[in-house]
Amino acid sequence: MSDTDRPTTPNEACEHPRAQHFHGTRTTYVHDHCPCRPCTDAAARFEAARVRRKNYELANPGNERFVVWVPADAALAHVKELMAAGLGYKTIARRAGVAASSVGALLFPTPSRGRGVRQKIRAVTRDRLLAVPVPGPEGLLPGQYVTAVPTTNRVRALHRLGYSMHVIAARAGLDHQRVRKAAAHPEAHTTVATHNAIADLFAELWNKPPAPSSPHAQGSATRSHNMAKRRGWPMPIEIDERGYIDADEPEADIDPIAVQRVIAGEGRAVLTSPEVMAAIALGVKQGLSFGEIAERLGSTRDAVQGRAARAGIRSEWAA
Repeated sequence: MSDTDRPTTPNEACEHPRAQHFHGTRTTYVHDHCPCRPCTDAAARFEAARVRRKNYELANPGNERFVVWVPADAALAHVKELMAAGLGYKTIARRAGVAASSVGALLFPTPSRGRGVRQKIRAVTRDRLLAVPVPGPEGLLPGQYVTAVPTTNRVRALHRLGYSMHVIAARAGLDHQRVRKAAAHPEAHTTVATHNAIADLFAELWNKPPAPSSPHAQGSATRSHNMAKRRGWPMPIEIDERGYIDADEPEADIDPIAVQRVIAGEGRAVLTSPEVMAAIALGVKQGLSFGEIAERLGSTRDAVQGRAARAGIRSEWAA
């Protein structure tokens, strides 16, 4: 209903099977051809408001305050971003407080009516859609899909650490085929439940290499590490807290106290990617070798030396 409607009682003459039209609305006047005074007044108010907005728009060109219809580009781009994060278009409409048909018209043409996708939408609809935040996995249901990149990076890093796919799957409570698929196909999508299970396991094991209890387990750990190394898979230290590799983050996100505590050997913490680089730089400045820095970061000398080389950090202990 529009702001000009004043609904009163249901229209008994309405013949629409899936709608309940009320007297006092322009909809009943237009679709049910109701000639009663409340409906004609609602239609008159709607037309007066439309003409007034049009006159304001003509008298104030470029002033968005008086613009009713705006290009749909910004809203469509945001809707696609929300859908890429795992939301369906009906869920987006519900969170924005708009009709699902308004969002669907941006995505799907209607050939039966000779219409393509909608190119313009109401300014209020655009503003409501743009106000819907892009959710992280924590804001989605377990069965919804998200990008598999963080899951792929974490599985590969654990494999590089020495955990086999079967061990990763068993400890995460997942089918090993699902874990293998996540490791092999970063371009695919995975469920929120799988994303969360791997993220929790990575937080637990990222700085704890496997402790084999038998020669067979030792061989499995060695094969897993060597295979991941040959394929160039990352070490856990290279994965940031969001599951990405070397993500660009502002320096303001660096916690200098956490960095100093780790390099001082006062315990280990889950550092972000920029914090790891800051810790390596601080360790080198203090005269530590890459091996000593790696031990305090819970990583390997090769991984620390590789990251230092990419960042142009040189150690007096380097060969």
